[in-house]
Amino acid sequence: MKVYEIFSSVQGEGVDVGLVASFVRFAGCPLKCRYCDTQEARIGGTEFSHEEIIGELKNLGLSYVVVTGGEPLSQDGLPDFLFKLSSETWVKRIFVETSGFFYKADIFVKKVFVNISPKPPSMGMDFPLESLENFIVNFPDRVQVKFLILSEEDLIWILKIVRKYENYFSKKGIIFQPIGIPEKPYSESVKRAIDLVMREKTILFRFNVRVIPQIHKLVGIK
Repeated sequence: MKVYEIFSSVQGEGVDVGLVASFVRFAGCPLKCRYCDTQEARIGGTEFSHEEIIGELKNLGLSYVVVTGGEPLSQDGLPDFLFKLSSETWVKRIFVETSGFFYKADIFVKKVFVNISPKPPSMGMDFPLESLENFIVNFPDRVQVKFLILSEEDLIWILKIVRKYENYFSKKGIIFQPIGIPEKPYSESVKRAIDLVMREKTILFRFNVRVIPQIHKLVGIK
């Protein structure tokens, strides 16, 4: 498998923000998102065996593992890798970070939870909603969705999804993650997202709504 880096840090985004964990960032992503925040991991990488990756993660001495990219679900060997990793007694939980563009049921082995960040219109992608539906319908208790947001158009798109899958979001809540724009302060994106969300009084009343920035961008860590 192509690996860009293996390291330890704190989870910088989503509902588990602040969690100390080991990270494996796989290289490679077939998507071309307009505001990709991991351009360096889209190509290249170093070939590692499953055993080598697991060994590197074990040496970091932490029991929570975040699998990210790139796009991890574009890796052919991911299901087998997750099965082997989940079989390690030192591993408590595995979090897979994905765009949700590719649906793979066989990644849901024990200890695996999936964080999905659907790509809104501002990313310049035609996101396959049927893939998101497969995730949240088939594995609702092991999937968390966080919506990337930059514009009014994004918000309209997001709210259509929320209304279509209202039962799921009533239980899990709605998470908005501000999209950063290159060469502009991330704080501007955060303020813009908050302003957009705060206008939607009906949604704020009916759902548990959170705006969670990427803290690693705010404090300058991985």
